[in-house]
Amino acid sequence: MSQGRRPKPGDRIEIKRGGYSHWAIYIGDNKVVHLTGIGGRIHSNAGHVFSISGQTYDKAMVAEELIKEVVGESEAYINNERDSTWKAFDPDVIVKRAKELVGKKLEYNILYANCENFVNYCRYGKYDNDQASNAVAAGSAVVGVAAATVLVFALILER
Repeated sequence: MSQGRRPKPGDRIEIKRGGYSHWAIYIGDNKVVHLTGIGGRIHSNAGHVFSISGQTYDKAMVAEELIKEVVGESEAYINNERDSTWKAFDPDVIVKRAKELVGKKLEYNILYANCENFVNYCRYGKYDNDQASNAVAAGSAVVGVAAATVLVFALILER
């Protein structure tokens, strides 16, 4: 774990996986609760799948595992940034919420029902995430810049 301090029960753990982050709730005793893939390879509707070790899934299971097994070789951080805008439950409530869902199968959607939504639900009671919002905002910005560029070129060509 980076940042120099050990996680406390209820902390959100962000695990950097290259172009995205995986999220988990630290529950103590070197364990986390997180979403993990179940089922077979999915070939349709890429917006509803996620990948673990090259496998893709449209279902997720809430699992309790050792943090070192979930983090592997990746970098992991305690990330409770949302505390500045959302009120976190008490740590015992967060851990209880997470543990109550262990073993449950959930629908998975890469934008609206993912691991970050899960940890935010456990910690704050809100089923929201920043990764999807940031991706949508970035996509909107790219579309906006592209549209503006097309408009400028159209005006130049009219002259």
